[in-house]
Parts: sequence; C-alpha cells; structure tokens
Amino acid sequence: GQGLPRTVDDALVRAAVSFLRRDLRSIKPRLQWAPDAVDGLTGKIKPPNAVGMALSVYGDAGWGREVQRGRVVDRAFSRDLVDGASTAITTRWRPSPTPAWVTCVPSASRPGLMEGFAANLAGRLELPYVAVFTVRAGTPPQAEQQNSAQQLRTVHDKLVIDGAAVLPGPVLLVDDLVDSGWTLTVAGWLLRNHGSGDVHPFALAAATAREG
Repeated sequence: GQGLPRTVDDALVRAAVSFLRRDLRSIKPRLQWAPDAVDGLTGKIKPPNAVGMALSVYGDAGWGREVQRGRVVDRAFSRDLVDGASTAITTRWRPSPTPAWVTCVPSASRPGLMEGFAANLAGRLELPYVAVFTVRAGTPPQAEQQNSAQQLRTVHDKLVIDGAAVLPGPVLLVDDLVDSGWTLTVAGWLLRNHGSGDVHPFALAAATAREG
C-alpha cells in the first residue's frame, strides 16, 4: 500500500550513470560478403576487421544520450564524450595491436561532425588523424535498405577512399553509429586494400542493444 518516492538521490543517479558508461558493446566483424550485392565481392572477407567496440547504446542513460544530443541537437560531440571514449579505449578495450593512427567515416548529412570528433579523439590518444574517406552525395540512407545485400551495395557506392593518404600500421576507424555493420566492414576492407594494417572499428553507439 505504500507509494513509490517521487525523487531520487542525486548520488544514486550519478552512480547509475557511471555504471552504464562502463557497459561497452563489442562489434563483431562480418566474415562473409552478402551474396549478389556487389560484383567481385563474394565469399569470405579476407582479412576481416578486428573485433571492435561501441561506447554505448544509442539514447541510453549512459553515453547514449550524450551521443544523441551531439548528433541531433548540438551538431557536435562534447569534450566529455571525447574524454570518455579515450578512457574506454585505453583502459578497458586496449585494442591489439595498438592503433598507430586514426581515421573516420564522414557523415553525409552532418558534414564535419565525425571529422571533428575523430581529430579530437586522435589528439587525446596522441595519434595522427588522417581524413581518407569522403562520401558521395545522393546515396539513400542505410535505414531505407530492406536487406543485407542492399545495405552493402549502398555503402559500397557511397564510400570513396583517398588511397594515397592511407598510412601503414594498425588504424582506429571511428563512426558515430553501428547497426548492420556494413559501413565499418567496407571501410575496413578499403583501408586494408590501400595498405593499412589491422582495422579496429570504434563506434560511439550501437543502434540497438544487441551486440553489433
């Protein structure tokens, strides 16, 4: 017969948010190309990306709301998010072999958003940032694609790489959201085809609570 309290202790809220911000999500690499999607891309992906990491689930009470606010409201990601990502990478994930440089997947609808974040993250990690990707305008959003083959085809048509800018050595590949995984897969494949080392995908958020 007792009602629930209408207020919550601020210290408890902070502790809960801190706990959620430690809940990282693995990004499992795709191992096979989708059949009948892109001419020449069939069978196993050789080599695949390394297992990656997503900092949050989009919109959750940990970092997910900070990611959502940066994408939708501020059109820029906060310094706190840069620091949180850097700390998670260096103290909890620790990708091996250690990345030697950083690049990102640009956003067609939010120009400069990912480039700014990735450059700031690279500075925090004391690594060089190199912009190697551009995106072709006019490609339909991934969310509009109905199956894996369509998603792969759209990403393949969208991403353009400056092969001459690719550095050797392992690379931290940064994106804002991971859902189907095809964007990071194609970007990683392009990087390795142009001379990079191992590709470590890092996303600010997974689009859903399932592992990427």
